Amino acid sequence: HAFACCFRGFLNPGGKGSKAFYEVLEIDRHASKAEIKKAFRKKMLVYHPDKRAHRGEENTAKDQEITQQLQQAYEVLQDEEKRMWYDTLGINGINFKENRSEIMNNDEFPKLVTEASIGSKCSIWCCFILILGLSLLWPILFSLEVDQSIKTSWFIVWLPIWVWKGFLLLARLYDLSRGPSKRPTEEDGVDPETWEDPCPFTERISLFIHAFLFLFWQVLLCARLDNSVSWSYSLCLLPFFVDECVGTFEHALKYCSIDLAEIDVDEDPESQAFRYKRDQKAREKNQEFDQIFESVIRITLVLLICLKVDDVLGDSWWLILLPVWIHLCCLCCCCMQSTLMYCFGEPREEHEMIDLTNEDLNPARTERLRYSKERAQMKCFSICPWLLTSVLLGVRLTGNEFSTFWFFFPLFFIAGCICCCAALPILGSCVLPEDELGEEGEEGQASASSHDEVGSEWR
Repeated sequence: HAFACCFRGFLNPGGKGSKAFYEVLEIDRHASKAEIKKAFRKKMLVYHPDKRAHRGEENTAKDQEITQQLQQAYEVLQDEEKRMWYDTLGINGINFKENRSEIMNNDEFPKLVTEASIGSKCSIWCCFILILGLSLLWPILFSLEVDQSIKTSWFIVWLPIWVWKGFLLLARLYDLSRGPSKRPTEEDGVDPETWEDPCPFTERISLFIHAFLFLFWQVLLCARLDNSVSWSYSLCLLPFFVDECVGTFEHALKYCSIDLAEIDVDEDPESQAFRYKRDQKAREKNQEFDQIFESVIRITLVLLICLKVDDVLGDSWWLILLPVWIHLCCLCCCCMQSTLMYCFGEPREEHEMIDLTNEDLNPARTERLRYSKERAQMKCFSICPWLLTSVLLGVRLTGNEFSTFWFFFPLFFIAGCICCCAALPILGSCVLPEDELGEEGEEGQASASSHDEVGSEWR
């Protein structure tokens, strides 16, 4: 509901995006599922290609578009969750929920930002600032408590995390309360044999367990910091190790389940489609391996810190932070590898008579280079904050006295940059003359017919 209140004017201004599906089916906004099914069947008797061919009528491009609108309208309005999203945020809300990456990566998102009103942009910006402020509240309270500027319970310091993760735990509990997803029937327009549950019940159970364990080990940690319990830190963080081990095991199962040999054997191994599928599976396998590696690093680092604080290990803090240095070294190697792949690409084989500079003729290679570029940018961006934070942590733990705020300086700096960038669309809207925007909107409304509005909203 909070998301809908903030983004309604952004994704569905004036509620215009929530009318197309009801208009194409010619039903009321409060129609029941039975009425929706009846209207859909009535319309499909008119526009279905087989029915039109039986009557000797030509199936035009306009009729095909209406048929697609009818099918999508029926699919959305029959699903209670999708219908709620559609009634609140319109077709843009449905697309944002299901194809978020596609909207963010093309020209659709800048268009939505440009066409949104100043009030909508301000509400989104205020919501963003509120979330950012809550995210930064914990580092601020933590720094004040460590520097002894305030003296309060560690449970109070962790309060922002309780609020954030508490809502997440309630959301996971709500997902569990819905029970297993019902398998659709042929009357719903979906083949039961090929249907796959988008969110399996076992996956929802796993997400709930992870959210519960996350809160549990933090409660034990705060109790230990307040000296409410006399357990060792290793014992207090036992739920953390269980959570990480379970997550590592899940990623390992996914890693082993991705078989690069499971590609359609009927396809030519030298074809672009075969290479694209192979590269896509290879990327998924690499991502799972990265998750496993990072989990092992986290488990090792936290275990060494716990043993050091419990006086089991007497080594230097710089040696205790060895997993961090290994992680940074691997990040540098991955960054160099991805950069070299993007700069030099892949050598063309002698028998391959394809123009590798043409993206249309070689989409698989273009996709590989694009992935290498994004991977290199991501690794380079993460190395600097990691390195600076790790060095400051090592210096602080070895006994050098300086404010803990400097330890979170990279986080505060990045948050400030993000805040300034988020304010730019609002400032840009304030500079644009509103008279010109109003004239353009009136001309666009006058030049469009009612049926074209339905089609444009659907698209």
